[in-house]
Amino acid sequence: MVCDKEVAVQNEIIVVDLYERLIQEELLGNIKIYRYEFNDDYRKKISAHVVDRFIRFDIDLHNCLERDIRFSTHYKGIVEGLLNLMDGHLLK
Repeated sequence: MVCDKEVAVQNEIIVVDLYERLIQEELLGNIKIYRYEFNDDYRKKISAHVVDRFIRFDIDLHNCLERDIRFSTHYKGIVEGLLNLMDGHLLK
């Protein structure tokens, strides 16, 4: 959870191997891990999520590809598509 005020730490758990810990928590039923699937339905869901985050966090689409390798590596097509949608050519 995120809080806009400083709060005291209630407890701390040192995790040496995060992957192993996540798998353990999944086996215990404490979390659900959604693994990447290379199919149209899953990619559609992920794309919608990414677009939502671009809008929600007011990402500067004109400069994000140069500023962060993750954008140009994973989201270049989405960024270019959004810029294309926003260039005004769809308005009549």
